[in-house]
Amino acid sequence: MQVEPSTEISTWLVRARDELGLSRQALATAAGISEGTLRNAELRRHRISRQTATRLIQEIAKRDALLAYSAPSPLLEAGLTEAQRADRALPMLRLQRGDSSRQTGPRGALSERGPDLAR
Repeated sequence: MQVEPSTEISTWLVRARDELGLSRQALATAAGISEGTLRNAELRRHRISRQTATRLIQEIAKRDALLAYSAPSPLLEAGLTEAQRADRALPMLRLQRGDSSRQTGPRGALSERGPDLAR
């Protein structure tokens, strides 16, 4: 699987590097890819392989997990393992089905603070 080049992905990659204060060379080296590969991804010159996406997302996540999860969907989905994709989908599936393990109301709010307060 490869991620098609897009303005959204290239813009996000440049923004992510800037927010982390990394040069193109520094991020590429840390992710174990060539600077040329990262440059081509940022300039939309070629498709990003699953392996490249995984390396970039994982390296960015090491430094800032929220930033990594803000990646455009095609890049994020390519960079996540199957287990990570399933974990990411679980909260959304619960919301869509209306399931909730969280209790509402005064007793629910108290029980979240600890068992002593709920009694």
